[in-house]
Amino acid sequence: MYCCSFLSRLGVGMASMSSTLVETVSINYEDFNESFLTCGTCLCTYDGGEHTPKLLPCSHTVCLHCLTRIAASQTRDAGSFRCPICRELITIPRGGVPALPPSFLVNQLLDLMARQRREVIPQCSSHPGRELLFCETCDCVFCRHCADGPHSDTPCDHTVVPFSIALKRMSEILLYRANECLSKLGSAREAVASELRRLEAAATAADEAIDRHFAELRAALDKRHSELKSAAAAAAAHKRKLLEEQLKLIDAEKSKVEAECSGLQQQVEVREVSSRAAALGARLGDAAALAEPRENAFLAVDFAHNDAQQRFAESLMDLGRVRTSTTFPGLCTLQLESQCVCGLEVVVVLRTVDYHGEARSTGGDPVTAAATLDDAPLACTVTDLDTGLYRITMRPWSAGAVCVRVLVFSRAVRDSPLRARALPAAAPLLVWGSRGTGKEHLTQPVALARYTQTQNKTPIRIERNIIQFNVGGGELGLVGGLALSEDMLIVADVAIRVYDLDGNLKNVFAPVPKGRGGYGGIALEAESQGGRVVCARAVRGRPALVVLDVRGAGAVLAAAELADRRPRRLAGLTLLPGKRALLADLAGDCLRLHTYW
Repeated sequence: MYCCSFLSRLGVGMASMSSTLVETVSINYEDFNESFLTCGTCLCTYDGGEHTPKLLPCSHTVCLHCLTRIAASQTRDAGSFRCPICRELITIPRGGVPALPPSFLVNQLLDLMARQRREVIPQCSSHPGRELLFCETCDCVFCRHCADGPHSDTPCDHTVVPFSIALKRMSEILLYRANECLSKLGSAREAVASELRRLEAAATAADEAIDRHFAELRAALDKRHSELKSAAAAAAAHKRKLLEEQLKLIDAEKSKVEAECSGLQQQVEVREVSSRAAALGARLGDAAALAEPRENAFLAVDFAHNDAQQRFAESLMDLGRVRTSTTFPGLCTLQLESQCVCGLEVVVVLRTVDYHGEARSTGGDPVTAAATLDDAPLACTVTDLDTGLYRITMRPWSAGAVCVRVLVFSRAVRDSPLRARALPAAAPLLVWGSRGTGKEHLTQPVALARYTQTQNKTPIRIERNIIQFNVGGGELGLVGGLALSEDMLIVADVAIRVYDLDGNLKNVFAPVPKGRGGYGGIALEAESQGGRVVCARAVRGRPALVVLDVRGAGAVLAAAELADRRPRRLAGLTLLPGKRALLADLAGDCLRLHTYW
């Protein structure tokens, strides 16, 4: 309690000594002491005892201890010795080496430095002249005369040091932390400045993209504009041509009629007049036919014949969007969603949050991922679920160390890099059953079937088409399983054999070396799930789940060895939702649930 109350009195004393501390810190005491207050022969600091500074006639200063030793070692001439610095011969006075005159200047410097050191040592305000101490255990300042409790003269377990030393230590710690803080602030400033530069580049790229797309739209509009004007001009030219031709015909007929009528008044012959009247009657019929324009003057542009303009306007409203994001990469997390087994798909989920830690509900962020397996590149795929979640999938084909690095906006997320170990074999998700006759006991299970009960009460009509044919021609080994689809029959013995429904062998995939093992179960995925074949295979006593692409080249799409109480003989297999397979272990009298993808 005293240590805490004493701090209030310490403030007054500290205020008075602050200027002295600043002046003392500005003096490099060690360099000054080494240059002027240290004996150049023994490198010991001068003092008022054994190392008293002595001034030689050659003006060099050497401590008493060194001069006594040098004079004693030079036995040829007991009355003199040579200066250890300049080698000048020095005569020993009648009183011996101690009778040599002291170095007045060095003694003055020693007194000055002693006073400076006394001033720099913080003193207690209640007990002048008493040095302040600092307890590192309870973090308090005191002196021996005003201390009580554990800080009295009796020994204690507390760590007590002079306050000047503690102040120096704390100053060094403060300086180190300040430099560290400045370094981090500098890095933060560079990161923010870099983000600003990227923002400016993104804004420029967005402007260019907008200009480019609208230039394409303007080009398309100008093209349609030209097409419509050309169509209107062509229609008008066609109508104009027809009407002008008709106009020429009318003018020609008119000229002919006028020619026929000319001279009729001077004509006196009745027969000639009758002939021309008949001709004019015929031309009157032709004139009546030319009286109606063969083409009309209707020409209009219609934009209301459909809703194209409205749809165009609506499409323009929906054209383009400006996407931003509040995702804060430093708070986003990575989580390994599935077990990491070689041959199986490994799923890592990225959960994005904003600066306040709130989960994001939309996607669209530029997420990049890179994976390695034992420092070798491993292919991975990023899928945007558009819910703020991203699935990063990969498939290691050997056991080893998997490392996944994920960046959002080219900045690492919190858990990046995520490290995991790809195991050589897959442990079962569940093992059920044991040998016996009870409800939870099995005896050599050989086959499995999945039954799905529907709630639809409408009667279901089942048509059965019985397929009868012989396959294999006697060349099949021990058949471990069959799978039937709408267009093929798959038989598993020591290989995967694909037949058509007429019994003709089409392909043979993934054979097991003779005498080394075979297949013990097979199932076919639904077409909606990919139509792949999942089979249980054992090679040299090592069981595994294998997924094959039988509709293609028979490539192995996934493969995982089975571990943790390895099954001794797999006799049946059926598929369950969630890419899981239920296996019948004949020799183990149990069922095993595994992931096959």
